Amino acid sequence: MNEVFLEIVTAKFTAADFERHKLLLPAYQDSSNLRLVFFNETDYNTYLKELETECDMLLSRYWLSKNLELIDKNKFVIKVLTVLKQEYSKKNHCPC
Repeated sequence: MNEVFLEIVTAKFTAADFERHKLLLPAYQDSSNLRLVFFNETDYNTYLKELETECDMLLSRYWLSKNLELIDKNKFVIKVLTVLKQEYSKKNHCPC
């Protein structure tokens, strides 16, 4: 069995939220609990970078089209990024 680097259980979003916004989901879902699971720091950093890139692309596309759906998706991406960074800080005992 693989050792888990970081596991985040959150009620702030669901698998349906990821599906609705068409985002990759590094997670497991059992009953009603969504767990974001990263088996190593490289996977975590890669996913973080993908979300940050997605956020930048959404903002760029918004300024061209002024589509409010892009802002909604970007808000969700920012929420996920925030949770990821908070949980990573807790894991590493950052006094942030």
